[in-house]
Amino acid sequence: MRNALIIFLNLLSLIITAQYDSIFNSYFNNPNAPGAVAAVGNADSVFFQKAYGLANLDSSEKITQNTLFEIASNSKQFTCFGLMLLEQEGKIYWEDDIRKYIPEMPFYGDTIRLKHCAHHTSGIKDYVALMHLAGWRQDSIVTFGETLNLIFNLSEPNFKPGEKYEYSNSGYALLAEIINRVTDEGFVAFMENKVFKAAKLESATIRTELKPIKNEATPYYFPSTAVKESRNLSQAYGASAILMNINDAIKWMQFVINPPEEYKALIQKMTSREEFNDKKHFHYKYGFYLKTYRDLDVVAHAGQWYGFTSVFRYFPKDSLFTIVMNNGNYEDRMWEWTEVVSDFYLGLESRNSGWNKSDKHKTVERTPDEMKKFEGEFIIKRAGHVKIFIKNNQLFGIDPFGDEYPLYHLGNNVFKWDSEEITAKFKKGALKYYFVKVGPLKIKARPYDDSKIKGLNHLDLKGSYYNKDLNVTYQVKIEDCKLVLHHKSHGTIPIKQRNKSTFNVGKWWMYEIHFIKEKGKITGFKMTGIARNYGELTFNKL
Repeated sequence: MRNALIIFLNLLSLIITAQYDSIFNSYFNNPNAPGAVAAVGNADSVFFQKAYGLANLDSSEKITQNTLFEIASNSKQFTCFGLMLLEQEGKIYWEDDIRKYIPEMPFYGDTIRLKHCAHHTSGIKDYVALMHLAGWRQDSIVTFGETLNLIFNLSEPNFKPGEKYEYSNSGYALLAEIINRVTDEGFVAFMENKVFKAAKLESATIRTELKPIKNEATPYYFPSTAVKESRNLSQAYGASAILMNINDAIKWMQFVINPPEEYKALIQKMTSREEFNDKKHFHYKYGFYLKTYRDLDVVAHAGQWYGFTSVFRYFPKDSLFTIVMNNGNYEDRMWEWTEVVSDFYLGLESRNSGWNKSDKHKTVERTPDEMKKFEGEFIIKRAGHVKIFIKNNQLFGIDPFGDEYPLYHLGNNVFKWDSEEITAKFKKGALKYYFVKVGPLKIKARPYDDSKIKGLNHLDLKGSYYNKDLNVTYQVKIEDCKLVLHHKSHGTIPIKQRNKSTFNVGKWWMYEIHFIKEKGKITGFKMTGIARNYGELTFNKL
């Protein structure tokens, strides 16, 4: 009887593993492209663990269990755990004013506490987008000191601390600097000697040298159908910069789910659903999102940084965790994978169909003439322009960031792009708008026709515009009868007029500029960022 039970359990394990493998392959199914590594398990066991794809396309080096991935914003939970250890030692307190440790930080009239930085309620502008605005490029080498100096130079916050939630990497850079100043060994050594050792992590490391690390996967992104290397070597301490392999990611998740006795209170504080002192219940605290999925509590975080993407997720009630890390821009696909896996484990009917490039053969074939009615230029409010066009008998789209992607027609005017859906709406035979479905959100893109816009005289807009906080100048020029922005590092940046005085910009770090007219003269413009939270920046015309 006992032998039969063992055989049955082994067979059941094989069936479950095969199911996980099938799900994994439906999302990451190209062995000659950037890939992923993933795991599913609980506090005691690992049910599934697999690596797929290439760590480096040039050398054809495969991803293995030992391949290092930068976990990007998943680093934040490690930073907070480090500060929990320091609070336990009496070296810091979450209620402290950050200026107690960093007096160089400007005082904006209200106390910004350590907890505000950890919960993204500080109001401090996000440095990631600001660096690009200031002139740093994707391939720029950025030191931690340069990051701090940029933050110290900001003249105002976006809002009063504790007033609302707004994701900001700047707060975590400041938390890392506090660790630097209150410990004898500094941030990097403290994290390696105290935080990583607490969870018995062996591969985990922090990017200190501005060059690739041994066993590190090469990151890639997909601006169109081509694959390009996407390397950034910033010392993004606190907010990012941690690398590890899948084995250590598993150890960390099991550590969080079932911590040793001496750390239980600290982890409980990081993951419990308590209200803050201001009685506002935010969904983020101490490096974790605390949300629900299908009426179940879930603790999770994602990270994305120049070609690296990671998702760490677990259900406290069932102790189930899912981890996926990759070296390509598969963020939406990775979130969906974790949901499909979770549904399978929890015995829930999946709400996701999955994404597989083989889905192309299921698409509805249309002739170029039939596809023509889907072509056009569209505008998304406070985001940018979208262009739909035909190329090589295939419908393509260009998103507000300038990335090109194929659209596969599923029928009934519905198209698929990666894990997202785009729906064309018609009225009296004319294309009225597109709906872009991103997760639970539906974003409307309306047809764009600048010939109907009555705006300011473009000649009056020409000139140089300066922002003091960033010490940066942009020029507004007219090229080929069109208004453009120009910067010495970024070159010419096309802008599209949306209304009388507002222009959309096709950059993830710069979405919208609004020209200011006073007493009949253009005095400057206000620049707004939507993707990264830097609020509104004023540029004065020189």
